This record gives sequence, C-alpha cells and structure tokens, in this order.
Amino acid sequence: MVDDSRIMAELADEVIRHPSHSELSSLRYVARLVGRGDWQLDVELSQVDAKVRTWIALPGSLRPQPWLVEWESREDPAAWVRQLVEWLDEEMYTGGLGPAYLRVLNDGVSRLVVDGYGFRRADEVEHQRLRRAVGPHGWHTSARKRQIAKEYAAEWALDEVERQVREAPSAELLGPDVLEWNFTALDGTSVFVEASAERPAGELLELLLIAQAGLRGGPHGRRRISRPV
Repeated sequence: MVDDSRIMAELADEVIRHPSHSELSSLRYVARLVGRGDWQLDVELSQVDAKVRTWIALPGSLRPQPWLVEWESREDPAAWVRQLVEWLDEEMYTGGLGPAYLRVLNDGVSRLVVDGYGFRRADEVEHQRLRRAVGPHGWHTSARKRQIAKEYAAEWALDEVERQVREAPSAELLGPDVLEWNFTALDGTSVFVEASAERPAGELLELLLIAQAGLRGGPHGRRRISRPV
C-alpha cells in the first residue's frame, strides 16, 4: 500500500480537482484539501453555490478506500489521487451536493459520509440496498454477500469503539495492554474488537483496532486512531 507521506507530496497543490470548462456549469466542482487529521484528509467540495466537507481516509488509517481499483497499482501515489478524483467525479456528477446525500454535523462542520458505494444516501431504503450490494470496500471488490455483511458489521463496531475511545478518560486507555469489546450488530452478527497501543508515548495515544465478525475468517475490519492523553 502506498505510504501516506508520498500521497501528501503528490497533493502539494491544495486543489485536488480543478473544474473543466467542458463540463456543464451545474456539474463543475472543486475539491480542495483544507486540512488533515488522524490519517485522513479533510476535503472541501464546492459546486455552484454549495460547499460541504468530507473525510477521505489515507492508507495509514486502514479504513476502507472504495475509490481504489484492485487491478491498478496501489504503490503509486499519483494513481491513488487519480482514482480518488475519478470516484469524486462519479459522485458529483450524479447526486452533486443536492439532497440525495446525507449530511452530518461534526464539530460544527457539515460533512458528507463516505460509504462503500460512494457518499451515503439520505434515503435509508436506498442506503441499505446499496450497502447490501456493494460492501465497504467498493464496487471493484468481489466479496460474497455474507462477507459483505461481516465487513459492515465490523465497520459499525469500529465506529462504536472509536466513539468510546475518544470519550474515555485517559486512565482507562493507558491501563491494560489490550482493550476488548464485544458487540452484536443489528443483523445479529457478533463482533469482537481488540485495541492495542501502537505508540502510547508523549501526549498522543495511537491505537490499532482489529474487528472480528463471527467465528470464521477475518479480521473483517482494521482501523488506526489517535487521541490526546
């Protein structure tokens, strides 16, 4: 997998995607890098008079990156950025920044949520249909439906653990070498999550989360997060 630092070097220009005059004016958009945090890019999307931001996972986060195509090189930072832009084009040319996409308020910032099929749909029925069809790793993977269900259960459990870790007192996180959680997803899938400290030194605690959904296969999800201690 391509190193995060090589991707950041490729993104020396804060404008990730420049609009083209060959596009319809209603479809033109700009994708601009406005920040970075916790192995993710903070990207602002502007189209006509609307603006919204979203988190784009870097490889070091270990989160799903559904814009990547399996048969292209994952070691080339230019290919990583190019595929991200192509994925953004597909999303912005279909739903744009209209009401089709769900927005969430995070720390006072309105954000679109990235899912395996693209930006998360506001319509819950359509959202669940696309989730069952695609899985968190995108259209280009060949996972079976049972595997997709486990991967989504794992991602849901990782979200829950991340929320708890960010809210927990530091003493609870620095005590045991390994933290463990058990969850039951809405579809009944049992998920076990283990968190171990990767770098507990200094003022920043970095954790590696590994999720196991069900008894076979896996791990079904991984994630790196950090928080002050």
